[in-house]
Amino acid sequence: MSIIKWRHNGRQILLPIALLRPGDPADITNIRLTALVDTGATTSGIGRSAIETLHLASHTKKLLKSAHGEDHVSYYIFRIGLFPDTNEAQSGAALPYVFPESEGFGFTPSSGYQAILGMDILKLCDFSIDRRGRCTLSLG
Repeated sequence: MSIIKWRHNGRQILLPIALLRPGDPADITNIRLTALVDTGATTSGIGRSAIETLHLASHTKKLLKSAHGEDHVSYYIFRIGLFPDTNEAQSGAALPYVFPESEGFGFTPSSGYQAILGMDILKLCDFSIDRRGRCTLSLG
């Protein structure tokens, strides 16, 4: 079982992730992003620049309900990877633990993150946070 430990900044829970194209599980070509861990998001989301970098094509539009209201947005298929050691993730030395393909929405990033890690991924892990700001995510 892989365990990721990190601290949140008191305002947002941010985590380095890898974003991978869908399809061939042997293809681990990825881009490194910072994701907002959002237990209120049903699905994960990725920013427009990541969509363009990986040449992802929208496969449908769906109604997305958020704190900003409702809108029909494009959805994409992608894979998300998490790193067992956040220090290795930032240095580029580690291979990520890659989840099965996800369907998520595209959005215009803001506030220091380029992806949203929603409950579609979090439900596959054990996630905890304590009052001192220590976060733990157990995989596998």
